[in-house]
Amino acid sequence: GQIVVLGVDPGEPLATVEPFVGQHGLRFPILLDGDGAIAAAYGVVGLPTSLIVDRSGVVRERVSGPMTRDTLARRVERLL
Repeated sequence: GQIVVLGVDPGEPLATVEPFVGQHGLRFPILLDGDGAIAAAYGVVGLPTSLIVDRSGVVRERVSGPMTRDTLARRVERLL
């Protein structure tokens, strides 16, 4: 109840995203960023990029490249 995880896919259609989500068993919402506006607003230049954003909308952590569940948990716990 303290965090929300969202995925954002810049530029790919739903028909491409859905199989990936199913293959990897992702259970969080994936937002489609068809025109790349969200990626541009947050300065994302490579994928994957993970951002941890606080309730005020301030980016507290930025991780370029893959991240494990344990790594994500440690980074979030530091901010709670």
